[in-house]
Amino acid sequence: MIQIGPLTLDFTPLLAAAAQSPLHGMWYLFIHGAWIPMVIAIFAGFKWMWILHITLKAAGEYKWVLLAVDVPAENIQTLKAVENVLAHLAGAHDKPDLIQKYITGFSQPYFSLEIVSTEGHIQFYIYTTTKTRDLVESAIYAQYPSAEIREAEDYAQWFPNQYPNPEWQLWGTEWKLVQPQAYPIRTYEEFHDETAEEATFKDPMAALLETFSSLRQGEFAGLQIIITPIASHSWQDKSYHLIEKLAGIPSEHKTTLFDKIMRVPGLIGEMVIDAFMPGDPAHDAHAKESLPSKMLYLTPGEREIIEEIEHKAAKIGFHTKIRGIYVAPHDIMNRPKVAWGMVGAMKQVNTEDLNALKPDTKKIGTHAHYLFKEQRKNWKRRKIVRAYKARSNWRGHIGYVLNIEELATLWHFPIAEAVKAPLIKKAESKRAEPPRELPMGGVAGRHGGGVHTPSPKELPAEETPENLPIG
Repeated sequence: MIQIGPLTLDFTPLLAAAAQSPLHGMWYLFIHGAWIPMVIAIFAGFKWMWILHITLKAAGEYKWVLLAVDVPAENIQTLKAVENVLAHLAGAHDKPDLIQKYITGFSQPYFSLEIVSTEGHIQFYIYTTTKTRDLVESAIYAQYPSAEIREAEDYAQWFPNQYPNPEWQLWGTEWKLVQPQAYPIRTYEEFHDETAEEATFKDPMAALLETFSSLRQGEFAGLQIIITPIASHSWQDKSYHLIEKLAGIPSEHKTTLFDKIMRVPGLIGEMVIDAFMPGDPAHDAHAKESLPSKMLYLTPGEREIIEEIEHKAAKIGFHTKIRGIYVAPHDIMNRPKVAWGMVGAMKQVNTEDLNALKPDTKKIGTHAHYLFKEQRKNWKRRKIVRAYKARSNWRGHIGYVLNIEELATLWHFPIAEAVKAPLIKKAESKRAEPPRELPMGGVAGRHGGGVHTPSPKELPAEETPENLPIG
């Protein structure tokens, strides 16, 4: 029996039951309240399974469309235009009500931004629901008035699902972040070469497009960036908490009921320790004093990290999954050129002090070592090809948040002055339209009315000059 202030802890019955056998001790705990957290855990598990079931059911009701997007060859828009397109797509974010959340189901519509090379011919695609198709088209036309958008057949449906395959071989992976998602990757703003005689922009996508344009007959490669609109507070609050931690700024953490319950065992332990080993009250009071901010003592590099985290959190973010795939016949499969080329192109956005994109080779990528290598590789190939064909937002890596500036760095229409890949599908130059006021006899007007052309009788007669010479 332990007396801690007004609280008395009597472990005698528990120790007596445990002395008989461990099962007796467990049974004693169970009938004296241990069943409560077990019931809560079982209920939480059933709740999670039910919500997952109705969410997948709601997602299956969407109808999808693949849009091929071409921009003019003389594209002079900067990547800010793509940022604006993505910000426009964020308008699709919706919040379910209680009935949708717990009864009928709700699935947030998402988008797949794709760059595809079929035998060296490069095409940009956006995979979206029919519900959000108009949103996508208006977002693109607002920034690229001369763009061409057309519905296309799904190029990925012919990919074999079964591996090993007698004819085809496949490589694939998904990219994950090395650091927590609050840390940004390198963005296009850092690809301006100010050291050259004339400041130039080094397109971060140029290396990927050059790799894709080098594919031969029978080869296919694709990069898939799946983005889901999310609420800003769902990730930005964590970024600001990290900033406070790095800067040493004291922050008030809001404790929930669950946090308070989980703190009870720790508080009891502290009370037991204090009862047997009382400490120095003056020392304890001094230890609990709030520490001052560390901002004055940060190095320039640490300050820059905090500024970059703030910069990322200031822009709209999407939940993101990045998936790459390469399919080719066995006899021409060139993994060093294409697969390594894709990985190398993505490494351009990596930094050592902030964040980096890294292929998830252990869980998802088509890699395996040691035991049953080929069987495990083929199992991973089957998984990733199904995820790619379905544009799955559930399979594979859990995903992370990238903001619109980071996404525009990874997926954007090529800048004419920076990318010279010859086989990128481009829109034809838009022809100039005739002036609307131009009279056209016999031709109906824009709204159905004919354009009036005066007859000769209606024309004014020419007047005779007064100063004509006479005889």
